[in-house]
Amino acid sequence: MAEQAESKPLRKALTKLSVKVGAGQSFSDAAAESPDIFPKGFINMARAGEAAGNLDDIPERVAIFFEREYNMRGMIKSALTYPAVVGVMSIAVTVFLLVAVVPTFVGIFASMHIKLPLPTRIVLGVSHFVIRDWWIIVMIVVVLVATHFVLRRQEKYLLALDRLKFRVSVFGSLLQKSVVARMTRTLGSLFASAVPILPSLKMVSEVVDNRLVTLILTEAGDSLQGGGSLSDPLKKGNIFPPLVSNMVAIGEQTGSLDFMLNKIADFYESEVEMMADRLMSLIEPLMMKVVLAGFVGTIVTAVVLPEFTLYSHLQ
Repeated sequence: MAEQAESKPLRKALTKLSVKVGAGQSFSDAAAESPDIFPKGFINMARAGEAAGNLDDIPERVAIFFEREYNMRGMIKSALTYPAVVGVMSIAVTVFLLVAVVPTFVGIFASMHIKLPLPTRIVLGVSHFVIRDWWIIVMIVVVLVATHFVLRRQEKYLLALDRLKFRVSVFGSLLQKSVVARMTRTLGSLFASAVPILPSLKMVSEVVDNRLVTLILTEAGDSLQGGGSLSDPLKKGNIFPPLVSNMVAIGEQTGSLDFMLNKIADFYESEVEMMADRLMSLIEPLMMKVVLAGFVGTIVTAVVLPEFTLYSHLQ
């Protein structure tokens, strides 16, 4: 594997792993010495496989897990990248029109002492603001970015930000489903590999990258340590759909928690895939015909309206 690896860091880590295992060190301990290459979940699953004597099953399980994780992340990025790119393009085109086009055309009509229509006067005012007072916009953006970087050191701000992400229309639902799929898939894979439940919950909280979920998983760990269940904290957290807590409760009662977690992950991964496809098919015409056309159409209309006023004067 080291000989065919194209990535130099991966090749180096595999070579080191081969040497360490050849010297008698366990596979999991040797992999743990390269944390940048081998994730903590993989290392713990390998360690559990060594203890249970089924290490040969672990690589395939890990490969399936990371392939699904990669595909889901790709779908989410595709669904979110397109509107972001079109939004930036819309702003760039609008700024160009306001700075280069509007002053030229509208200035000609203004020199003729023609009373400009209200939409034209509004667009002209925005154009003058962008040209003369652009530094105010830059200062506002800088202040907002600086405020974010200062506040991100506070846990309450980050918690509120993660909560807000779930409440954003449409995209919040997509993010919620992806978080549920990632959480249950990781937890199910760790359980199936015989990793103890408390270390599994801790590792999952690091994988999902959402403080709300981390808080609920911490409460779930406390509940389990106190003799409680895993499903109750998930239900009380009010951020997971009822399906999640109900199926987890059934898994706890029937002793098939890993199976139920993987079924939840299968369901929500399918939901993410279908939702991402629908968003891509809807967002493309919406962004192009409504957002971009709306910005450009408003400015073009403001430029064309004085021509009708001039024509009426000539009549």
